[in-house]
Amino acid sequence: MRLRSRVVRLFFIFLVVLGILVSRTKYDDMGLALQDIGYSVYSYHKQTGRWPTQGDSILIEPAHSMIRNRVVVVVWHVNLRSDPKQNRDAILAYQAKGLRTWLGFTYVCRGDLRTEIITQWQLHNALSSRMEK
Repeated sequence: MRLRSRVVRLFFIFLVVLGILVSRTKYDDMGLALQDIGYSVYSYHKQTGRWPTQGDSILIEPAHSMIRNRVVVVVWHVNLRSDPKQNRDAILAYQAKGLRTWLGFTYVCRGDLRTEIITQWQLHNALSSRMEK
């Protein structure tokens, strides 16, 4: 019985440590890369008058290589507004690979260029509602 309680305690300690390691930090590279993708989507639209439709439109590194390696997925929109504040609910890009996604969470860049961590379920719902519009 004592062994079982120790194993349970160690398991929960492991989960807490893992949560701390996976949690968002001030200098999170994934968040910065996703924000760079968001900025480049709006920059492309400002320069060409069209929204980008493929990863070659985003030339900022390391974001471009993350798209090419499918670590990040860009959601290609054709009906965004030019003002990011009006695209608050849209998802521009999200993390597709990594420990965070394996644990059921993903990092996203919203249409207003803020980044946040959401559950896979929330991501699925947000992308599904986008398809219905």
